[in-house]
Amino acid sequence: MNRFTISGVNEELVRPMHCFLDALMSENVIPNTVERVALNIRSKDMNSRFQPIEIQLERASSKTPWQLRFIATFDVMVTGTPQKELSLYFNFAGCWFYHPEIKQCNLQRPEVQALLASWLKAITHTLTTQSAISINITSVR
Repeated sequence: MNRFTISGVNEELVRPMHCFLDALMSENVIPNTVERVALNIRSKDMNSRFQPIEIQLERASSKTPWQLRFIATFDVMVTGTPQKELSLYFNFAGCWFYHPEIKQCNLQRPEVQALLASWLKAITHTLTTQSAISINITSVR
């Protein structure tokens, strides 16, 4: 299993979050020189209602664990040309959460932790049951 550290998450979410991240990165070899990566998860079906997701991880060196920076989901607006609007933003590095209707609040709030738990359960189910999902891992400078 890859090593991860996750800030701002209650203890009950740490194990599922580790499993989720490990599953996403398990088939990818990341060079030792890479210190930050973006995992972009998209549907291959343009008519799908699947929200695009970006997850960023960073590490100080190849000998230190990956630190989960953030998870962001986007609503896709189609008005002639596809546009993305931020939907959910879990910022683990700064310990805050953003949603367009409530704006910014603390990641430690029980309702935010409950939302994260249900989102993880739903996205894990989607990723394991739908084959039309692509996951791209790229280094971020």
